Formats: sequence, C-alpha cells, structure tokens
Amino acid sequence: MNTKLRFQTIQWIRGAIIAALYFVFTTVFQAISFGQVQLRVSEILTVLPFFFPEAIWGLTLGCLISNFFSPFGLIDIVFGTLCTFLAAVITYSFRVITNKKLGAYLGILPPIIVNGLGVGLYVSCIATSGVCSLQNFSFPIYLAVAGSIMIGQFLSAGLGGGILVTYLLTKGKHLYSFPNQHSE
Repeated sequence: MNTKLRFQTIQWIRGAIIAALYFVFTTVFQAISFGQVQLRVSEILTVLPFFFPEAIWGLTLGCLISNFFSPFGLIDIVFGTLCTFLAAVITYSFRVITNKKLGAYLGILPPIIVNGLGVGLYVSCIATSGVCSLQNFSFPIYLAVAGSIMIGQFLSAGLGGGILVTYLLTKGKHLYSFPNQHSE
C-alpha cells in the first residue's frame, strides 16, 4: 500500500472513530447531554480539529447522529450540528498560528463560544413555550441558557479538552503533524 493511500485510510478511520466516540459519549451520558443545562462529555473531543482535520467531519457526523436523540428535535439536529461544524472549522483554522501551543489552547474557545451562543439561542426560544419562534425570544432567558451551556462547554471542552490538548502536545506528538511547519 502506498504511503498516501495508507495516510488517507488512517484519516478515514480516525474520523470514524471520533464520530463513534462522540455519539457514544453523548448517548451514554444522555441525561446530562441535552437540555437548558447540559454537559456533553463528548465535547472534550472538540479540540481535535486543531490536530486532525478529519475530526471536523468526525465531530459533525457524531453530533448529527447524537442529536437524533435530542428532545429538541429537528432544530437541534440541524442547528446543533451546524454549530458543532462551525466550531470545528474555527478550531482547525487556529493551525495557522505559528506558536502551535498557543493555537492549540485557543482552539478550545470556539466550541465554548459557538455552542454557547448558537445552541443557547434556539434552546432559550424553546424553553419559554416548547416551540422555537422569535416571538418566544427573551433576552434574559437567552443569557441564562447561553451562560449555562457555556459553563457546560467550559467544563467539557475547556477543562477536559485542555487535558487532551496538553496530552497531545506533550506525549502525543507522534500522532499528528502540521504540513510545512514544525510543532513547538
């Protein structure tokens, strides 16, 4: 098997494993994964796009499948998955930062901010009447829900993801590479 094909196979397998882990962590901890107050253990994995580009589609697919079990229905399937995709792309974009350590730790912020603000928006609308509508929007409720989701994201993506970033930067350097750049 040539080197390029072997590398592509590894990327596909890694992306699929990330999708599967995201789904398993979200569904095993389903009681705390959905709601106005949520802590998705699976969000620890949201730092991975910085190291592995295939994590973008892995996280997106894992989130999509997980959100089929969401009590928020179609809106969570579409917009929750879109928030995860957007956060993953932004995290990946931090690879351009020359100081890889700084870029990796900054890559923790997009899942916290994008999911907190994005998911918080539609969850807060649903919270008032069970139907997502701009008529149901209340800024104080939005602040409370977005804040609560950001706290959950901070605990999973921030603290848990930070531990994963530290591991990958110190002991896991053999697992990833940055094209045309040396990691610090």
